[in-house]
Amino acid sequence: MFARVVRFEGVSPAERAVGDDFFREDFLPLALNTPGFEGAYLLVDAERGASISITLWSSREALEASDASARQFLAQYAAVSGREPAVETFEVAHAHLRTGAH
Repeated sequence: MFARVVRFEGVSPAERAVGDDFFREDFLPLALNTPGFEGAYLLVDAERGASISITLWSSREALEASDASARQFLAQYAAVSGREPAVETFEVAHAHLRTGAH
């Protein structure tokens, strides 16, 4: 499994609201229909004005196949916010999620 990690810094509350809506309404529907998509997290630190998006992909090939869409979404963010997010790729070495946990 592979992960694309996108870090957003200096996010205002208004930008965060737009980003949350975009993640739910625009990104997730597209991602759910993309081969190899395994899941996503959006982490937010409202006090620092920072957020991290983590998307999970079944293989390096699936991650790379999604690059064009990711670049398009990130370019839209940069155009609106005036800031370029930092993007990194990782291989997931270990994952454990407790099912049913809240």
